[in-house]
This record gives sequence, structure tokens and C-alpha cells, in this order.
Amino acid sequence: MASTGTVQAFVLSMALCIENLLQQVAKGEVIDKRELKDLRNHVSTWPGWTDKDERTKDRALGLLGTLRTTQASAALEPLVADGTIQNRQAKAWQKIRPMLAHGAIIKNPFDPVFWESRHLLISMTYNLMFRSIDYPLRFSDASVLNKRGSESESER
Repeated sequence: MASTGTVQAFVLSMALCIENLLQQVAKGEVIDKRELKDLRNHVSTWPGWTDKDERTKDRALGLLGTLRTTQASAALEPLVADGTIQNRQAKAWQKIRPMLAHGAIIKNPFDPVFWESRHLLISMTYNLMFRSIDYPLRFSDASVLNKRGSESESER
């Protein structure tokens, strides 16, 4: 059980780190600050709120804050297109992140499919870190550095 928990915690940390890196390398704001302020004011002063809706209102206002940045999953496509990350890496992250972040338990962390996902997330993390500092090299997988900066056809 300890090794399962250790591997699961590692992969969850990796998935959340990737989410943070996606925000760092994503371009631009999704919504103007003034527009967001107007929207928050509108929701806050909406006449339909009742006294018992205070928690719901606070939650709605909190969710509006996420509009300031690009949705992590939306940042993947341009990064695949420009070669920063591989499509396989993006798909592995999209599959594993919501599962782990919302409490799913991995029954066998040494399953070959999960283990491959783990390697893809490691490589994706390195590639996003490299991109964030404008470093030209790319990892094609967790154990091989591709010095050309792109993956081979078999890795796509």
C-alpha cells in the first residue's frame, strides 16, 4: 500500500505541476480585468440571491476568478502544434489529471499503461519547464533526451 500511495502521490503532484506550468506558458488573459470586475459586480448584486444563498453566491464569485487565465486543457493544443509537447503527453495528462485530482485511487500503479502515463507526464513536465525558460531541447520520453528538439514519427 505504501508504494501505491507513493506512486499515486507522485503522479498527482506531477499532474498539478503541469497544470501550473500550462498557466505559465499560456498566452494572454481570457477576459479583460475590467470586464471581470463588471461581471463579479453583476453576480454579487443580482437581485435573485436570498440570505440562504450566501455560500452559493461566494462560490459563484470564486469561480469567476478562473476566467482570468487560460483553461489548462485549452492551452494544450497550441503547445502540441508548436512541438513543445507531444500529443501523447497531452492525452495522458487529460486522462489522468481529473481522475487523480478528484480522488480516484489507482489500483495497480505498476500497470504498464499507468507506468507509460507516468513517463509521459515526467517528459511533459520537463518540456513545459524548458519552454518556460526558452530552452530549446525537448524530452521525447522520461528516459531519452531528444537533442534535435522534436520527436520522431514513431513517438507521435
